[in-house]
Amino acid sequence: MPPDLLIADVALDPNSINGIDLAIYVQRFYPECGVILISGNPDSFELHNRARLEGHDFPLLAKPVPPERLLDEVAASLGEHERAA
Repeated sequence: MPPDLLIADVALDPNSINGIDLAIYVQRFYPECGVILISGNPDSFELHNRARLEGHDFPLLAKPVPPERLLDEVAASLGEHERAA
């Protein structure tokens, strides 16, 4: 069953993959999967901007993320997913 939503921190494994690369990979196989990225590292916003320039537009929430904000993003992402289906 394909995933509906990926929530990932941008900084995952410094020797391997970051959350943005993971999101791009997941959407390659599941284009309708929503993505929410989270980060507390200022360098993540530069990676995010580069991804946007390449056509990958994912929400990026700055830590600490209030639970209500995360729930709002989840609802928005899943709502968009349902409209696309």
